[in-house]
Amino acid sequence: MLSEAKLRQERRRTVAVIMRSVATPAEIDAEGFGLTTLEPAIDAIPVLAAAIEGITDAVRKGETGYRLPTGDVAAWTDKARGLLFRGPQEREAFARRAWQVLAENYSWRRVAEDTVSCYRRAIEKMGRCGPHGAG
Repeated sequence: MLSEAKLRQERRRTVAVIMRSVATPAEIDAEGFGLTTLEPAIDAIPVLAAAIEGITDAVRKGETGYRLPTGDVAAWTDKARGLLFRGPQEREAFARRAWQVLAENYSWRRVAEDTVSCYRRAIEKMGRCGPHGAG
């Protein structure tokens, strides 16, 4: 098991996180939202992810990573190679964009506010006494 300091050190050396998810008819929602695709952005690590399911909501091109077509080996190889050879300025620019996206859209405060707002709209739509108006 890695210590927190060692884990951070290894993350700084990471070029990308690759999530080559493949949806099959037998699977039911393999990645509902894509939270695991946001976690690397905390450490300014781009995610290369399949453009399926919840991943499409979480991975924003050039901001938190890149969505790639499942099965297109050339596209995955080209993008990974490009990230491998990017310079420090490109890495820093990516880090700033990733942090901005995370702060604006996925902070716990923002998620809580959006959740409360959603519940309020649902309650207003149903009425004060539930779906049947009794009570």
